This record gives sequence, C-alpha cells and structure tokens, in this order.
Amino acid sequence: MRLRIGVDVGGTFTDLAAIDLDSGNDFNYKVRSTPDDPSIAILEGTAALLEETRARGQSTVFFGHGTTVVTNMVVERKGTPLAVITTRGFRDVLELGRQARPHVYDYTVRRPEPLARRRHRFEIDERVAADGTIIRPLELDDIDRVAETIRKCGLGAVAVCFLHA
Repeated sequence: MRLRIGVDVGGTFTDLAAIDLDSGNDFNYKVRSTPDDPSIAILEGTAALLEETRARGQSTVFFGHGTTVVTNMVVERKGTPLAVITTRGFRDVLELGRQARPHVYDYTVRRPEPLARRRHRFEIDERVAADGTIIRPLELDDIDRVAETIRKCGLGAVAVCFLHA
C-alpha cells in the first residue's frame, strides 16, 4: 500500500483524505480542529486515517497540508496587521485592481478595504523579468531596512509580492 494523504485544517474541522495508489481506494476522515494547536488535530486525524486504512506511516509516499484558517482570517479581517513588500513602483497595484469591472461608472460601488494599509506597504528596489531573468538584483540591505521598519511598526505578518516572483 502506498498512500497519498491530504489534510485541510479549517476553523471548525480538519479534513483528511487519502488514496491508495496501488488499489485506487480512497478514504476520508474528519476531526474537530484544535485552534490552540492545529497540529493536534492533524496528528490525531492522521493516526485515525491510518488505522482506518490499515496502513502504517511508512506507507505514506506523500503528505500534503493546507489550511483555510488563514484565508478566512484574511477575508474576515481578523488577523494581525499585515505588511506587504512589493517591487518598487507596484505598491498600490493590489488596491487599484483592474479596470475590467462590471460597473465601471457606478460610483455607489464600494471597494473592499485593502488587506494592508498604504503605510504598511513597502517597496524594494528589485526587478525580475517575466521569463525569470534578473533585471535588478535584490539587495540584502534593502531587506534589512524594510524588516526593521516592519518590526518597529509592530506588524505581525508579512506578504511578499514581487513582480514575476
């Protein structure tokens, strides 16, 4: 038996799925999530899934882990204040969006607040072409400077969104 196991940690439940690559049989298991320590639900659910499949841990050839917890925090705006680091010149792109909107001339449409306040969006002078060619290399001093500013601002999370990264 060779198992591929996938785990999705959600706010309420942790879902596990496995497929036996030899037989094609699939298995599903669900446990209550443990928000104080998500690893508990992952370990308990994996142990129960292995027991259900009558497999051993050594049978696992792939273990994938994902979570909707962070996605939900972002959507619900419940997470820690966020810093965004972007390529110089692209700090406002996530807020500006695109012009391909269904109601371009409807001034009553309210856009959602950006995930990071403008003062918490930082630019670094680097550039990579669409084909991966480095146009302007990333400077470690720039990273140190921005990291120190983020630390001083007390921001608890950082998203790095470089152009073509």
